Parts: sequence; structure tokens; C-alpha cells
Amino acid sequence: MFIVANKQLCQSASDGRISFTRKKVDAPDIGNRFDLTISDLEKAWTPHPDPDIDVAVMPLVPILDYLFKEGVAIFFTTISSESAPDDEKMSSLDAIEKVVFYSYSTDLYDQSNYLPLVHQGITSSPIFLDYCGKKSFLIDTSVLPGSIGSPVFLIEQDPFP
Repeated sequence: MFIVANKQLCQSASDGRISFTRKKVDAPDIGNRFDLTISDLEKAWTPHPDPDIDVAVMPLVPILDYLFKEGVAIFFTTISSESAPDDEKMSSLDAIEKVVFYSYSTDLYDQSNYLPLVHQGITSSPIFLDYCGKKSFLIDTSVLPGSIGSPVFLIEQDPFP
């Protein structure tokens, strides 16, 4: 398990803070946050070796081990690599698909409950084609400063029929 972020956010980072929502039984304890300060944050991240891919990862298990020893229970969910579209799914996609992403934009999120904002939109370029020769695609939605690195999900069912 890894925490995933943008490479550019991790480069030259000295001390940093990662915020988690605490867990109550098997559910998030909404509004009850735990902040973990990490010294020399840049060294905690492993950047993608391709300079054109703006992704870095940090192992989550050492953080979970530390929090367990400190008696801190956090709520989290994971996104499996199996949820990424495979070749069969990619071939079934349309040129325009509905998408959603969640973001903790710079100072624009529910700061009382520590919840992200949800953004809904559409793809602007086909997911199954390399945009401008790169393995990327564009989305058309409201994107606020600080949303960089937010994962984008296909909406399998219309949430607002």
C-alpha cells in the first residue's frame, strides 16, 4: 500500500504534514483529524523514474505501524490497481465519459469535517488515445488551485439520473 502524490509536490520538501481522519469502530470519525509530521519529507517519497510522469509514492505500512504503536487508529480506503481500466474496458469506452474526482484544494475543502470537495465532469479527449503522443487525457470540470494529483474516476452509473 502506498500514498500517491505528484512528484513536483514532494521535491525539495523539508518538513511536511500528512493529515488522516481518525477511525471510530470501522467508520471514519468525521471531523476528528490526526496530523503526522514527517521530517525531510522529500526522502520519504520515491519518484517515478520517467521524468514525464509526475507521480511519487510513499509506503503506507511504516506509517500504519508507527500509528499502531502510538495507539492512533486512522480510517482509510485503498484504490486497487485492478480498478484501472484494462485493455477490454478501454476498448469499450466512448470518446466522452463522465468522470469524478475528489480534492483538498488549497484552503477550499470542508475544514470543519476535513472532507474533500467532489468535482464531476467529462473527458475532453478520449481516454483510450494518447493525448499529444503522451499517455494522458484531458477532463472538463472545475479544477481549483491545489487539486493537482487528485485521482480521476469513471462514473459507472449516473449519480444524478
